Amino acid sequence: MIADEQDRTVTRLRHELGAVGVRTHADQVDRMLRRVHTRRREQRQHRIQMVAALAVVLIAVAGAFVVSWGQGGEPEQISVAKPVIDWPLRGDLAGDADLLKRAEETWRSGANPPTGEVFPVYAGTRTDRTASLVVVALVTPVDRVHSRVAFVTGKVSANQQLDKINLKVRATTLIGRGQRAIGFLNATFPTHDDQPRGGGGLGFILAEPKLSSVGYRSSMIDEQMTEKPPVAPDGVAWFVPQPGVAAWNSVIEIPANPVPVSVNFAAGVYEANIIPVTLTTSGTEIKASGEVRDGDLIVTGEGLVGVVTGSDGVVDTRLSEFYRVGDLRTAITKHPVRLVERDGGVSYEQTGPGEIRPGNRIVLADGDLVVNVAKVGEGSRVERSVDPATTFVAMRVRNR
Repeated sequence: MIADEQDRTVTRLRHELGAVGVRTHADQVDRMLRRVHTRRREQRQHRIQMVAALAVVLIAVAGAFVVSWGQGGEPEQISVAKPVIDWPLRGDLAGDADLLKRAEETWRSGANPPTGEVFPVYAGTRTDRTASLVVVALVTPVDRVHSRVAFVTGKVSANQQLDKINLKVRATTLIGRGQRAIGFLNATFPTHDDQPRGGGGLGFILAEPKLSSVGYRSSMIDEQMTEKPPVAPDGVAWFVPQPGVAAWNSVIEIPANPVPVSVNFAAGVYEANIIPVTLTTSGTEIKASGEVRDGDLIVTGEGLVGVVTGSDGVVDTRLSEFYRVGDLRTAITKHPVRLVERDGGVSYEQTGPGEIRPGNRIVLADGDLVVNVAKVGEGSRVERSVDPATTFVAMRVRNR
């Protein structure tokens, strides 16, 4: 709501309330206005989500047309994003044929090997006081729309020697045909890695050639600001995330008009298993397509949509039932709660000591897997983080 609209709304509401002689508390009008403003923000957010979902679908199906707009509002140019398998091989180790061969052999000998041709798109090193490693990004086509990417990593010693013998598949995921960035985000390090100083995780993004800016956003950060780590000349951006930031609650953000395009990170093969899914609605029933089973979580970068019940992909979106698949608690203070349906809405009930305030996030926690569920509103009411009715593209998350 712009400033003029706010002024007109405030004036009209105060005038109408005064005209009918309503007796009310001094702050009741302000609270009503806050609700009006909140509803307008939610409506704008829903429109943005629908545009973003449509953009993701168009990227996967049509090849990701990217439009650059001039100041006059007319498109300056239209370019088609290349499939990731057509990206040139980049990185400071791109010429190391032995490393590339060993990385592919590592993937083919693993638990979920590729069945077709494998294309390397990056081979390079990260040397840093927190963690040093070699990374090889490999891609194999799955069908006309999707490919699978694997990130194979190994250790780099203090004297810069690469360990090519003990390479491991670090993360894999499905990607869309015209996806303009790929990456992995680990909430923790695998046990076979040297653990970073201070603990924590690690993020890696590889942008398409000539894409000079890319970022990531996590719903585990209260402000949800897009972080933009520097992109190296070879298209790589490394970052060390805050505690709790992970592939199941974060997205890669790629600059685009009218809103940034979001794509998923790959999680570690030792972490929760993630694949993209689409959601369809029939009446009051929501179904998730793809490889889903009973107990799977359906999430977006904003939070939990629901839980798959049964074998037909039906998603239970009732907040009051989420306690069956994890612990519900406040995000920062970790006070345990339970969500209950009451008077046409959902409220929280504390199941342990501690103070809970409006604005506190309520999360579902299952080990390292933590996703937003709702935010505390007025009184004991809560507002859910994700509206299932306006969500069409999501992630299936399965804890290992």
